[in-house]
Amino acid sequence: MEKVTVKVIKHYGDVILVEYRSEKGLERCFIPADEVAGASAGSGQVSKLTLEQGIPYGVDLEVTMTALTFSPEDLMHVLKERGLWTAEDYRKNPRVIQGALQWMFRADVNRIIGAANNSMKEVN
Repeated sequence: MEKVTVKVIKHYGDVILVEYRSEKGLERCFIPADEVAGASAGSGQVSKLTLEQGIPYGVDLEVTMTALTFSPEDLMHVLKERGLWTAEDYRKNPRVIQGALQWMFRADVNRIIGAANNSMKEVN
C-alpha cells in the first residue's frame, strides 16, 4: 500500500487532523490517530487509502467559485476611468492598477465569504 507523508496539525483524542499534498494540492482531513505512524514527531506516514477515506477539513468553494465576476473589458473601463490610458500611465501608477483590481474583486471576495458562511450553516 502506498504511503503518504503527512503533517500532524492537531490531536482530538482518537482522531487526528493531518495535512498532506495530493494531486489536487494541499489538503487536510481527519483520520483515526492510530493510522499515523510516527505522529509524535509532528509528521508521519499514512496509507493513501486512509487519506481517501478521511473526513475532509475546511470549506470547499470550488462549486461556488467557478468564474470571475468581471471581464477584461470591465477592467479596461475602470482603468480608463482612473486615468490610465498609455503604457507610461501604467508604469507610473502601479498602485492605481492594484486599487482597480481590488475594487473589481470586491464582489468575488463577498461571494467567497458568503459561500463560506453558507457552508458552515450546512454543517451546523
